[in-house]
Amino acid sequence: MTPTGYASADERYRMLQIEEAPVQVREWATQWMASSDWEKHYLLLGEKTYVLIKTSESNTDSVELQDLGFWAGELSVSFQTFDYSKTADLSLISDYLLLEVDYAAEHGVSFRESYSYRE
Repeated sequence: MTPTGYASADERYRMLQIEEAPVQVREWATQWMASSDWEKHYLLLGEKTYVLIKTSESNTDSVELQDLGFWAGELSVSFQTFDYSKTADLSLISDYLLLEVDYAAEHGVSFRESYSYRE
């Protein structure tokens, strides 16, 4: 049985909508969502790490999580970026990722763009 909101029983993170996040995380994420640029940030809160990857202000930019890894107190996040044409199916577009990770990344978070697609 998979815990509600988790991708699988083996994974220790879940993807959140900003509205679902705790108040402090919502306030933190909202400040970055106002930016017109791509943003990559993390927040340590108790025993959890919150990760935000936000696209630019273009309504055709999209981001997807590829992989999440933990090693020696560091969280590693691999993600893919896409720039779909204006005729693309809008349901494919994800303008941000907000992850709640059940791991306190006391040595930080590294971000790696593993793939980029532009139409």
